[in-house]
Amino acid sequence: SIFVIDPAPFGIATFSLPTGIVGTAYNATLAAVNGTSPYEWSVTSGTLPTGLSLSTTGQISGTPSTAGTFFVTFQVEDSATPARLASRAFSITVTVPPPFGIVTQSLPAGIVGTAYNATLTAVNGTLPYAWTVTVGFLPSGLSLSTNGQISGTPTAAGTFAVTIEVQDSATPQKSASRAFSITISTVPPPPAPTGVGAFSGDTQVRVIWNAVSGADSYNLYMAS
Repeated sequence: SIFVIDPAPFGIATFSLPTGIVGTAYNATLAAVNGTSPYEWSVTSGTLPTGLSLSTTGQISGTPSTAGTFFVTFQVEDSATPARLASRAFSITVTVPPPFGIVTQSLPAGIVGTAYNATLTAVNGTLPYAWTVTVGFLPSGLSLSTNGQISGTPTAAGTFAVTIEVQDSATPQKSASRAFSITISTVPPPPAPTGVGAFSGDTQVRVIWNAVSGADSYNLYMAS
């Protein structure tokens, strides 16, 4: 008996293509199987997203500039004699990048004479970020570093309105800003002691009182 086996069919092994993002470099490779290399690739119908191109080796690359879903049919030809052909329709979706922005919604309150620390954060940009104050002033004693750290020891009470901007390192740069308010308060004095009593004795007076929440020390005075 003689068995004759048909060779595996020549075809395109790639079944789908990744999603792209406007302004972000794109790269995908088409693959074929069961043919004689080298292969030669071409577009037979439809169009690639604006900014992308197909090389004869099956490399799709570039930076897409327009969002949408694009339909395109690719053909591959091998180097056999006679040459064999295979084709497949694909869709490539290109999306708009998420917006660059400041995540931090509010800043914590501070207390005069107490160390203050807060960190600003942003998303969807190219690191590193640079932070600056564009409108208003931070409370006296506080400063903003370029990496988004607000720190220092406030010296005056009040509510301070300030607008802070962040820029990323993309080309061209992206920027975002947000208005904040920072409230700095003074520490309220502890209440007066209660249950005060004085008991005289030989050459001494014993004084008692109830402990006061928030008091670190007590001052005793002698009145005539």
